[in-house]
Amino acid sequence: MQFIVDENLPDNFPLWNNPSFFHVLKIKEISSDSDIWQYALVNNLVIVTKDTDFYFRFLSAQKSPKIVWIKVGNLRKKELCSFVEDVWQRIEILLETHSFIIADNLSLEAF
Repeated sequence: MQFIVDENLPDNFPLWNNPSFFHVLKIKEISSDSDIWQYALVNNLVIVTKDTDFYFRFLSAQKSPKIVWIKVGNLRKKELCSFVEDVWQRIEILLETHSFIIADNLSLEAF
């Protein structure tokens, strides 16, 4: 499984420092959420984001990439990194059978 990380998340998390993760800031073809969506579809990537727009687009789309919505509000970078690292293994397991994951401070929801 490979992932595309939205610009609203830091590009230098240790977890994302491997060939399975691509940050949008490093992909020249991407300049909008629509570009991210299309790029993820074409390249079979899971979108990782803090952006609510992807949730609403997912609900109305006929075809969608898989999405992980990190819904934790404003955290310091170190706290955000720690949160993502703590839940990431469970997120990957859920992505095997689900298309949309919401990760917040209290739970993981899968659709």
